[in-house]
Amino acid sequence: MAADATLAIRKAIVSAVKGDPALAALGVTNVLDFSPDRTVPMTAPLVVFGARFAVTDDLHGILGQETFIHLDVYDRSRGSVLVDQILAALHTLLHRSRLTVVGHEVMAAFRVLQRVNVETDGVTVHGLAQYRFVTHE
Repeated sequence: MAADATLAIRKAIVSAVKGDPALAALGVTNVLDFSPDRTVPMTAPLVVFGARFAVTDDLHGILGQETFIHLDVYDRSRGSVLVDQILAALHTLLHRSRLTVVGHEVMAAFRVLQRVNVETDGVTVHGLAQYRFVTHE
């Protein structure tokens, strides 16, 4: 069985986001590990790690894993355009990418789904993108 690649993939995503000028231009400089507190004013859009799960994908003596990671985007400016732009920048950065994942080789990286909705507070726009990473040791 392959060693779990989830944490290494998360670290690679954080590194890629921090170094991406397109996301920086949109106000995104990091990926957080917690959801926003709705009682605190949001001064910039947030990208947050959401749900994730992994499936062992060993085949013919190759140790592998499929890892699914949700990236949630939150913004409280008017409209959903900024969330759409951030999701597009994440897609450019991560879809079909060759992230450097310590201890693993990324064989494939795909965006599986994307959606945008307004939260129940009527103000927060919430975007979700799910990515699938196939890795081998």
